[in-house]
Amino acid sequence: MNFGDVLLARLPFPDGGGFKLRPVLVIHEHGDGDLLVVPVTTHDPRGAGDTPITLWQEAGLRLASTARMCNFATIAKGVVVKHLGSLAATDADRTQQSLQSFLMRLSPAG
Repeated sequence: MNFGDVLLARLPFPDGGGFKLRPVLVIHEHGDGDLLVVPVTTHDPRGAGDTPITLWQEAGLRLASTARMCNFATIAKGVVVKHLGSLAATDADRTQQSLQSFLMRLSPAG
């Protein structure tokens, strides 16, 4: 799995009482059975880290979607139900720029 892959994953509820199938965007594959991902939602962008997926159908999504680039999670590959698709080049570039911008905001000034 690579940066820009869109997956359907079984994500547990915080209270441990079940799970929900959710689309996620792969940021990085650790090489150890885990993936660093961000959630994909049908909500409109709400903040600087939210990146619209303009070619959402090419990414295998059913509805117009937004990648929440500030909301990271590490998931086990075992919770992945299926590969939905991959971001188009323009969406991948914009998503990568959003990720870099977010990480720069975390860096101490100077």
